[in-house]
Amino acid sequence: VRARGCQLRQNTDIGVYANGAGSSVELLDVLVQNTRNAPGGSAGRGIVVQDGARVDATRCVLEGCGEIAVFAADPGSRVDLVQVDVVGTERWSGTAVAAGVVAQDLAEVVASEVRVEQTQGPGLFVSAGSIECHECELVGNGFAGIVLWSQGRVSLTDSLVQGTLADDNAGGGVGVYAA
Repeated sequence: VRARGCQLRQNTDIGVYANGAGSSVELLDVLVQNTRNAPGGSAGRGIVVQDGARVDATRCVLEGCGEIAVFAADPGSRVDLVQVDVVGTERWSGTAVAAGVVAQDLAEVVASEVRVEQTQGPGLFVSAGSIECHECELVGNGFAGIVLWSQGRVSLTDSLVQGTLADDNAGGGVGVYAA
């Protein structure tokens, strides 16, 4: 799938979903805005990549997602983000926190010139996956700019973590939290 200059607004559950090896989505100048949680409490995610799929997003904006803006999971799954803004990802009543970009279970995210701001949880969350950020900005996020968990890997170069806020539920206010 290729999408250019598109707007995905007020969708329920997931804005863009790529699932399975061989599945590929290219996004260029795309707005994913106000993806909301489904009745019964699932997701509210902007982009989801699972089971070996791939998404390439360039000059995109993910705004007001209802749990996670970018979620990558499973071996072989990869997300490339270039000049992407993630703004105002919000937690919903069924979760303790939200997150801007998540890589878990051996998924890989490669980001360049990405800004994650005002997320009601970590800007980046990694659990047994990897995120590589070059010239990224993580500004005004809750709990931690980056959470590294369970054998995850994060590589930051020429990046900024600033103004991390304590979370009402989880505390924090930490730039980088590794456990």
